[in-house]
Amino acid sequence: MSDSPVSPDVLRVYDSVRTTHLTLLETMVPGHLLYRDKMYDYEEPPNGTVSAERSGLLRTVRTLLSTNAHFVELNEPLMIRVWPSLVPQTLALLFARYVLRRHFTVTTYVIENNPPGPAVSSFLHVPQWAGSMIARAASRVLLAPIDRIGFGTDDAYRNLRDTAGPTIDRKDVKVRLELPNPCPCVGEHPGTGKAAPVLLFVGELSARKGVPELMLLWDNISENDSRVRQLVVLGKGPLEAEVTAWATGREDIELKIDPPREVIHRHLREATVQILLSQSNPRWREQIGLPNMEGLAHGCVVASTDQTGYAGWLKEHGHIVVEQLFDVDALANAVVSALHGRSRVTEITASLPASAVRTDFDTWMNTAW
Repeated sequence: MSDSPVSPDVLRVYDSVRTTHLTLLETMVPGHLLYRDKMYDYEEPPNGTVSAERSGLLRTVRTLLSTNAHFVELNEPLMIRVWPSLVPQTLALLFARYVLRRHFTVTTYVIENNPPGPAVSSFLHVPQWAGSMIARAASRVLLAPIDRIGFGTDDAYRNLRDTAGPTIDRKDVKVRLELPNPCPCVGEHPGTGKAAPVLLFVGELSARKGVPELMLLWDNISENDSRVRQLVVLGKGPLEAEVTAWATGREDIELKIDPPREVIHRHLREATVQILLSQSNPRWREQIGLPNMEGLAHGCVVASTDQTGYAGWLKEHGHIVVEQLFDVDALANAVVSALHGRSRVTEITASLPASAVRTDFDTWMNTAW
């Protein structure tokens, strides 16, 4: 990653980054990124053209108090796990604006669709009514300096609107589903394609990502349909040991722990169905699901639970959407039908926008009108 510019026009402050963030930033309005930590799937980008650096809370607050940037982008207000950082960052911007008389536009991009009341109650071990009250108060404080809000799903808009109330009405708001654009690698590698019925899981090997349900589902499919060739599992996480033990010695399962990005893209090009059986809990709900985005971008049929902001769109476009507590036999039948059905690559990629919606949002958020 490149060195910090002297005075960036756009200053972005993220709690954590993953490789896809940096890849997207290459297409966004030029600026500088401060981040606290790297996510589990982070992989250093090869070109290093994005201006970004790791920064602790105190240094970040000092930067926000002294910045000459015209636009400052913060994490979204209902990202509860980052409140310990986001609250002082918000207060710093309010002080800079109203006491130091600095002029800037504050923006945020929102995809959180998990109601914050139960989450706060779970984190703080307080009654749900108290959690809801804390969430409402916190959301209004955290929204105070925000000028523009981009909502990547309708669920995220409703969630913040229900929590913060009419405070949202005083902000510049844009709502648009954050669909990916087709991945360029599909056309760049004509030698690979969906020649065999392959089911793909890529992502965190954890309970919340539906890995136990995936193992149960695949056992059902492999026992009842000999035509199905393979399940490919790519990722890492807390259930690595369990998944490794389950997959060992089975020719119908290919497991790769923490593979590089080029390997992930190759398997996405080859897979017929990409699956992500997200399981919500009081503290977490799948916002969109990066694997869902990447599956669509590579022309995969997506099999997902309804616990994601994509659920409505996926249903409308002929993908597989089931309830969180789904019937295994019914889902197995749907997945097998998709694996052996007609190729839908062209249809799926044609349903996507030509440009990345997140990049379009950034242009709106972080440039002057």
